[in-house]
Amino acid sequence: MKSLFILLMSCCVVNAQQDTNRLKIKTVVHYTASFIAGSLDGFIESLNYHYDSGVKKRLPNINDQFWNPAISWRNKYKNGEPSEGAKFPGSTNFFVFTTDGYHLMRLLHKTTSVSIILSFDTPKGDRKVLKYLLKTVLISASYTLGKTLMYDVVFKN
Repeated sequence: MKSLFILLMSCCVVNAQQDTNRLKIKTVVHYTASFIAGSLDGFIESLNYHYDSGVKKRLPNINDQFWNPAISWRNKYKNGEPSEGAKFPGSTNFFVFTTDGYHLMRLLHKTTSVSIILSFDTPKGDRKVLKYLLKTVLISASYTLGKTLMYDVVFKN
């Protein structure tokens, strides 16, 4: 894992050195945002599949009512009962991210991922297809590193 991280960061530095100063910063931001998005994805997966054995074990004082998907899904309903309807306007759709940790993490994950996509520059100059593919592979590797770190290392059961 440590070797993979060092390799990825080395590639980021080499790739960033090929760009102008403005693009260097943007490139590092892309890799960092991708790592964060992957980490969020790994945390979401840990919440869903390893809450008791991973998340709760690692964070014993975490608020179960907000973070434990087995019970937190009820937070969006009046008195925790789906039959009673939404707890407040938007609690089951637009503002669902305020009701539990799972939906909050999904909002952050989606926002980070969309930000990466919207700010991605198409490389210019010679071998632009190769540069584009390299950037895509490195951003994907950064995402995977973040997800693996969270899911398989930090919150492994």
